[in-house]
Amino acid sequence: MMNNLGIQIIQKPYFVVGAIALSLIGLAQAFAVNQTLTQFVSPLGWQIASGVVLLTLTLFQWGLLYHRLKKNAVGVRRYYFLHKYLGFAIILIFALHAARTGYGWTSILFTVFVALAVTGLLNRGIMRYRAAWLHRVWLWLHIALSALLVPLVAIHIVVALAYT
Repeated sequence: MMNNLGIQIIQKPYFVVGAIALSLIGLAQAFAVNQTLTQFVSPLGWQIASGVVLLTLTLFQWGLLYHRLKKNAVGVRRYYFLHKYLGFAIILIFALHAARTGYGWTSILFTVFVALAVTGLLNRGIMRYRAAWLHRVWLWLHIALSALLVPLVAIHIVVALAYT
């Protein structure tokens, strides 16, 4: 099993890119990269600009579910490719956007985002779920985390703009 997983990872370079992107979130937090960036760019300007990019790319990610529900096979294939790679872009931008893990609900937002990214990396192309029910559990977990992210992001936007 582990040998097969290693082969899958080697054959799918996006997994390595995603794992590196996820580790960059930790490094960005440890070295306070966000605070360093905001010494060169207005902190409010940086947070708003990176937040708008994050929101735009996140909304685009929901296009995959739209095509799945419409049973548009061509759209699903096209969007799935973009969904995987834009997911990495979102992770990298998030690493630069998140000033810190936060407290209370913002730490929940941070945790949900990271869990969503991890479940995204553990897709069928990597894990090769042998039982259909395992794949469904993974898929619904990924979608549920995505759905949970929506209200958390909405609250974050309202609170962040209210305190600027």
